[in-house]
Amino acid sequence: MYLQSQSHRTKTSIIMVILLSAWGMLTTILDDRRNRQVMHHQSEGVLKHLLMEVEATLRKLNETNMNSAHINNNNYTAIERLAMSYETQPPPFWPNLALEKYKLFHSAEALRREFADAAKAASNKNNDSNNSSSNQYSPPRKYAVAYYWCPDRSGNVLHNLMWSMAWAVTHHRTLLLEYVAPHLAYNAQQDCDSVMRLQEWIPTMSEFHKQVFGANSNSDNDSSNDVIVMPVPLDVQRLRYDLRHKVVVYPQIPDMQSLVDDHYSSKAASDSKHNNETTFSSLPLIFNRRLYTQEWGTEPLKYSAYVRSLPVSMEATFGMLHKYGTDYLVGMLLRHSIINLYEKTSSSAKQQYTSRRELIHRNKRRRRKYERKTTDDAKRIKPSLFSATPPAYYKEDDHISIALHSRHVVLGDDGSFVDQEKRCLQQVLQRFTQAQKQQCTIYLMSDRPKTLTLLADWLRASTSTKCTPIYIDASDHLNSSLRLTEHGVHAGRGYWQDWAMATQAKSAVIGDTRRSSYKLVKATIVYDRVMHVYQKYLDVNVTKYMRPLVECELPSRPSSGYSYGYHSPQFTHYSLAAPLQPVQVLDSYKNKMMQQQAAAGQVRDEEEHDDGGESVDIDDDGNAATPSTKYFIAYYACPLNAKGDGLERFMNDLLLGVATNRTLLVKYWDYETCRQRQGAGCQHNLRNQTACDELLTRADWMWSYDDYLKEHAAAAAQGDVAPVLVTNIHSKSWQHANVVEFPTMTRQELQRLLLGSGDESSRQTRRLSIGGVDVDTTTKLFEQGPAFLYGLLFHEAFQLSPIVRHDAFASDFPGAQQFTNSLSIAMLPGANSLFDNELSCLTSIIRSQPAAPTCHVLAAPDPAVVVSEELMARVSQMSCTVWTINNADITNEDHFSQSLSFLRSTLLASYARSGIIGMNQPSMALDWIEYKRRVEVWKLGRQPPILPALTRCDPADI
Repeated sequence: MYLQSQSHRTKTSIIMVILLSAWGMLTTILDDRRNRQVMHHQSEGVLKHLLMEVEATLRKLNETNMNSAHINNNNYTAIERLAMSYETQPPPFWPNLALEKYKLFHSAEALRREFADAAKAASNKNNDSNNSSSNQYSPPRKYAVAYYWCPDRSGNVLHNLMWSMAWAVTHHRTLLLEYVAPHLAYNAQQDCDSVMRLQEWIPTMSEFHKQVFGANSNSDNDSSNDVIVMPVPLDVQRLRYDLRHKVVVYPQIPDMQSLVDDHYSSKAASDSKHNNETTFSSLPLIFNRRLYTQEWGTEPLKYSAYVRSLPVSMEATFGMLHKYGTDYLVGMLLRHSIINLYEKTSSSAKQQYTSRRELIHRNKRRRRKYERKTTDDAKRIKPSLFSATPPAYYKEDDHISIALHSRHVVLGDDGSFVDQEKRCLQQVLQRFTQAQKQQCTIYLMSDRPKTLTLLADWLRASTSTKCTPIYIDASDHLNSSLRLTEHGVHAGRGYWQDWAMATQAKSAVIGDTRRSSYKLVKATIVYDRVMHVYQKYLDVNVTKYMRPLVECELPSRPSSGYSYGYHSPQFTHYSLAAPLQPVQVLDSYKNKMMQQQAAAGQVRDEEEHDDGGESVDIDDDGNAATPSTKYFIAYYACPLNAKGDGLERFMNDLLLGVATNRTLLVKYWDYETCRQRQGAGCQHNLRNQTACDELLTRADWMWSYDDYLKEHAAAAAQGDVAPVLVTNIHSKSWQHANVVEFPTMTRQELQRLLLGSGDESSRQTRRLSIGGVDVDTTTKLFEQGPAFLYGLLFHEAFQLSPIVRHDAFASDFPGAQQFTNSLSIAMLPGANSLFDNELSCLTSIIRSQPAAPTCHVLAAPDPAVVVSEELMARVSQMSCTVWTINNADITNEDHFSQSLSFLRSTLLASYARSGIIGMNQPSMALDWIEYKRRVEVWKLGRQPPILPALTRCDPADI
């Protein structure tokens, strides 16, 4: 009994300390605002009322001997119950008090009790069980919906969530969180749950959807629902109107609107790859299906005019939340809303900050904890080595800790330029004494492994300081995926590991202040510093116990372009960089084609609504005008073989048509067309277009010759649109023809025709001898080489049908990124090739390439060739993994099946990036390889680019 009494006395003392602190803060603020005369009389009344409630609570505590029975007494006010619910004192800071008051009335537990009481009241009023469902009665409460996902792009997404939460607290609305995500392969909810957990007090849409919106609220018909989610713009002119809505969603970052669009487009297209990937339960309830968007990083403080127009209580709440700045607010909301599972909450109720959990280094054999190495010659610090207890950082302590966050937005920036980080570290360390620099911990956080190793080596080599670098090795990061993104190898779950580690720093922060990922780290540190000091000294004046947080801002590295100095390359994100010149030329040509199709459709619509008569264009002389658009016909066919003969003529014709600025008319070269155009020599194995479409899907921008004939039926009947066969490309007679067919040429002949010798005299000769050819255009087309150009033409004109890609490879076939980061060689065995020669080629390519962790050989033979078991066995002995196509679903040996097998082999070979073994002549496999690898290098965003060599070896030459 004595112990219980002693415990209650202690609890009473703590509560009195809290309330006295709050009373002191209220008095100080009132006096300060009275003196400056900047406070509205209504706002002053709100604070007076709160001050009177605190004073009344203090008097009641002095008069009453508190015991456990009193704690649950309903006679106590909300502030009393809040204070007495803590085993230790809550932090008496304005943002914390505003949030704790909000949690009392808007937590998940409060909603459960409220809906249960409402259901009970409705049941007592009406004994009809069919009408007593809890979801038919909604208490008079207002809500705000917020969306989130993780682990990818956590900086933007979590900031967006924190702003929605801040607005919900300001407007006194209950927040309902809903998990939605793009690219569920990287942001599946189970992946998010492995790194983050919501605090238990937060209500979720999944739990309260039916109670808030009704049992039949999953319909996409907005009119069928009594409650809708109303997007609000935070506009002064609409304030009174928006405050009335029961459920709102505040302005979101553009990513959220993209999710809304994807949701409805996926529901409209049942075969969409996004279909049924998200359970966006609130989207069918969104009014007009459009959210109000705001730019990334838009803070609530930027809505100052809107805040000044709010009702007094809401404006006061907003001011309380932002009392200590944005960083403190974000850090507080983060700590009170989510739990980083790479940290662990202390079991001690007296600790209000979150302590860190030691990460466990995982290897293939066992799990074990590494012990921290403190010797000077220690190697890289493993992730399990950082302490579970935050280092001391008070004024009387000598130990300092610094967090450095280095962010790169361009793939080609490998992190090898670290002078800016070194300069900031030197500037920060100059702010501390020499004794303090002898006990220094620096937490390194970067999306590039090379940045970590270079900075760590530089710190260890320093003689003026004894700073211990701590970072997570790349091999120990938990990645969401291996996809090629700007965020580097530490993206996704790796960022949450880094976040848990770097927020141990308490003395200084270094980073790009424009980056949301850095802002999360800084905000968490700012808030944790205050909580740590307050819990130790129980004094609201925490600044007298700790040094100011030192910050050094790294120069911004915008996606639009940056460099590191005079001798540095220029880095630009590929989404903002100019495309490669051949791509620019072809894009311009495609746009012209689509504009002509749109114009033709408009003319057709006008003719359908015309009263009669024909419209004839008249030139300046009064004669019928000749159509300005000139056309050419390009044929393509199946089957295909190793050279892609069914498409080789099409590529040549398309290339010549782009060079002469003629509009493409595409037609399938079947047996009947062959007989009409060629006469003898046609093969009966030519499939019809329907069968070929099972392999290749034609791009929409290409206009069909058959559709052209339908549009010009009258002229076709008179033979005015009959194609003219060009027999001599140097003749000028065909240049005035409306529709032409180019002569058959090989790739090499066409290249010599268009490029010549390359000097200026050759350019002028081509300009004069080939009428209509734009020499500058042809030069740009071949800027990346003929193999890249032909690969580009194929990928822009056709897409592989699902039957080609479906089950083409083994189930354990790795992703494209693994082939890019390893030694990958395409082997194209010929029918009569010698295995020894091919193995010799493989050996020479492996020796010519830099060392790589893995080796992949992509055996992609001609359909008539079967890869022998002996060849695969001997390649495997060279420590290379052999990959072949899967032809289990090909049961016939006809030409169509051979075409299918050829396309699969070509697709397999296109993953090679290091070398190719086969006949030293043009092939579709080489075209695809060159196209893909040059596009990948362009996406790296580095100028000048670094293009790794593609080693070629012909077994016949050995």
